[in-house]
Amino acid sequence: MLSAETATEFGGIGIIINNAGMFEPAARILDTKPSDWTRNIEVNLFGPLDVLRHAVPFLPKGGVVTNVSSGAAANAPRLSLHRSCIFCVLPKLLT
Repeated sequence: MLSAETATEFGGIGIIINNAGMFEPAARILDTKPSDWTRNIEVNLFGPLDVLRHAVPFLPKGGVVTNVSSGAAANAPRLSLHRSCIFCVLPKLLT
């Protein structure tokens, strides 16, 4: 896996930054399809969790994890899918 290769190449992983996500489709909930939800959940919810699952074993005690989200999580009416995933993942990652 990439985490193991990175840890080997650089002598460890000192910081993990989760900063990936998608905003598509930018639509009202009723204008989206189940496949849109599936893709958004895979990227915006499972993506950060997968990064942590693979990288944390190489993080030394005192290492840092930063989870980045967008301001769209707070107020973006046409980004309902994105907002739903962000509100699911943030409390889980902060505990």
